Amino acid sequence: MKERILNFQSNPLQVEDDLFLDVLINCLRNDLVSFQTYLLKIRKKTKQNLAFKLLALREENKQNEALLVEQELADLIDRDSKLEFERLKNFEALNMEKITPYFLKLARGSKPDGQLSDILNDNNKPFLSEKLWEDYLVNYHANVYKVPQGREKVTEGDIEKFLGPDLLSHPLVLNSKIPENLKNELENPLTIEELDIAVHKLNNKSAAGIDGLSGKLIKKLWFLLRVPLWKYANCCFSKGKLHDTFRSACIKLIPKKGDITKISNWRPISLLSNLYKVLSCALHARLKKTTDIIFSRAQKGFTNSHYLQEVLINVIEYIAHCKSEKNTRGINCGRPV
Repeated sequence: MKERILNFQSNPLQVEDDLFLDVLINCLRNDLVSFQTYLLKIRKKTKQNLAFKLLALREENKQNEALLVEQELADLIDRDSKLEFERLKNFEALNMEKITPYFLKLARGSKPDGQLSDILNDNNKPFLSEKLWEDYLVNYHANVYKVPQGREKVTEGDIEKFLGPDLLSHPLVLNSKIPENLKNELENPLTIEELDIAVHKLNNKSAAGIDGLSGKLIKKLWFLLRVPLWKYANCCFSKGKLHDTFRSACIKLIPKKGDITKISNWRPISLLSNLYKVLSCALHARLKKTTDIIFSRAQKGFTNSHYLQEVLINVIEYIAHCKSEKNTRGINCGRPV
């Protein structure tokens, strides 16, 4: 089966690679939903048969066989209960965000702090219709995420104009430039091996994104997705634009502290496509090669050679140095070497 798929993937397509991946994702999602529906029917029928069998064994007073059937039925009910729990919104929220007091309440099973229907309009009045409520939520966040008017697009040479000729000739700036060989390496097309490494870094417990594919499912179907995603990436890079699926996100609102009737006290979180995260992880691995070059010595986070603890060490050494110089205010005392 896998060999036939690999042979098919090696053949040229009659459609664009980005469109093909979009159709492939949609087909996979629909087929998986149909298959899951079929499995649910089979499990329901199996439970019914086991229940009838258990009843018959008890009527025939076959206790040993009845115990085995009862245990099998209990295990099946437990598995179904676990699947039902994983489909709850609370479970999804717990697996897509870091631990906060709100999520601890969800984990304990307590009532959430509020519901979206609690949000009022700007005059602190309830909405007259559901349509007005929906438009209010959409327009509010559309204004939050939109590009400000008058912002100029970044073009090549803007950094040089901003720094000026004096700073451009400074040794610190010259040493922060990416070498030509590394620059050429970064500009090379994305390889399928880079995607293979990135997909293993996906969180198995991550919630499904807007495409409906979770991290665990992508790993399971990677033999189907790896080549189309690789072709998709290079197609989008050549076009200079991602397809709509990768440019979209499903936004969920979570209540923060304060008055939950005000929309500003609801925190938006975005569910992105997990396939988009694979591409992002692969590109991040490339960019990490430049961190020690373009970051200054003062940059401690997000580097391979510096640590955030160095900031605390520098502060402690600076205080000790000032005390040794009997200068408690730190005036005119140089930084320790």
